[in-house]
This record gives sequence, structure tokens and C-alpha cells, in this order.
Amino acid sequence: MSSASRLCDRLEAAGLLIRDPGRDRREVTVRLSADGQALLDRLRVRRRAELAGVLEAMPAPARAALLRGLSEFHEAASGHDAGGSSFPMPA
Repeated sequence: MSSASRLCDRLEAAGLLIRDPGRDRREVTVRLSADGQALLDRLRVRRRAELAGVLEAMPAPARAALLRGLSEFHEAASGHDAGGSSFPMPA
């Protein structure tokens, strides 16, 4: 049994995931239960609050440098092809 299947078993047992059987035994659709969606929503709110706190604690020049770096990272990442990695590999 794969790690993903075991993880889904645990999430389903905890009431966070719902498995919908497909047309045959090879196909299963998984989706969050209402409790799973509520947990995900709470985690997103907490993560955003924690991130906001970290950013507020940074000096303004450091936040500006972070923004520049992330913008350049996004620009570089947007240039790769849809099929995989066109990023140069280190020698």
C-alpha cells in the first residue's frame, strides 16, 4: 500500500476526507469533508496571521528586499516551460 493511501486512510478515519469510488477499482476520488475544509480554513487564517506578524517585525528595508527577491524569483519561475524544469542545473 502506498504512503498516499495510508495517509488517506488516516484522514478518512479522522473525518477529514471523503473517498468516492469510481467506475472501477482503479479509480477513487478524494475530497475534503466539511470538517476537513473547516480545518484547512482555520490553518490558512492562522498561517496568514503568523506570516503577517513576522513581516511586521522585519525592518522596512528588509521587507522591501524580500519583496524584490520574491518578485525576481516569480519572474524567473514564470519563464520555465510547462513540461518541467528549464532551470539551469549547477555544474
